[in-house]
Amino acid sequence: MGAADVVPGVSGGTMALITGIYDRLVAAIAAITPARLSSLWQGRWRAFWRQIDGTFLLVLLAGIGSAFVFLAGGIRWLLNHQPLLTWSFFFGLILASAVLIVQRADIRDWRQYWWLLPGFLLGWWISDLTQGQVDASWLMVFFSGMLAIMAMILPGISGSFILLLLGMYGVLLAAVDERQWLVLATFVAGALIGLLGFSHFLKWLLSRYHGQTLLFLCGLMLGSLRKIWPWHDISHLGGISAKVWPWQLPASEAMFSVLVVAAAMLLVFVTHWLGQKLSAASVRR
Repeated sequence: MGAADVVPGVSGGTMALITGIYDRLVAAIAAITPARLSSLWQGRWRAFWRQIDGTFLLVLLAGIGSAFVFLAGGIRWLLNHQPLLTWSFFFGLILASAVLIVQRADIRDWRQYWWLLPGFLLGWWISDLTQGQVDASWLMVFFSGMLAIMAMILPGISGSFILLLLGMYGVLLAAVDERQWLVLATFVAGALIGLLGFSHFLKWLLSRYHGQTLLFLCGLMLGSLRKIWPWHDISHLGGISAKVWPWQLPASEAMFSVLVVAAAMLLVFVTHWLGQKLSAASVRR
């Protein structure tokens, strides 16, 4: 999830859905309620930790933090020096994962597959939005924190991309560089409220309409593929990048990128198969 959040246009929520921890993540965040927080003041630390699946959240946050520390530089280098192959890899990951998520939805009525369509259209529309500029008021900083964190836990929507659309990305980078603690605290407050509130809504959806919600989220992922489309051509457009089909690129570039897409898809399928085998073995024990 941390490696995905480093890449603009790729959501950490997508990686959570791919790896099969999405339901558990949403449930753990939604378990952080005011009543349970109040138990901390009463000294019931162990009960609180167990109720919010604290070990899971701690390990997950450690992994995300480690990715930012150890992988951010490498991923940025790949994006700058090998963009075609890097975007092809993420494209293959998301494409194969969409197939597995549809299977996991376990839909018995084919008419419910229509839930893919609104998710796809929303992802397509968001990926086509252009950057705007808004007044960086305190309310806007708070609101952007809410929206960005909600986007981060939704597969297919990048939180950093939402900040770019709002014109707040530069504002927050400046706040970090200049140690504007009040601005950062306002953003974090909005993010915490957005995360806790939105996670309850997602938990309710997954408990009541699990298959339909997974299909909608899968459609969102597929629609967002427009944002990370690997194949571009700038040779005849005065330097302006335009999306093309793989076969419209030079043969060597097309071949390598398609092979990377296939390798990423194979990696997802093999990882899923191994996960099922390990789960079955643990159940037998």
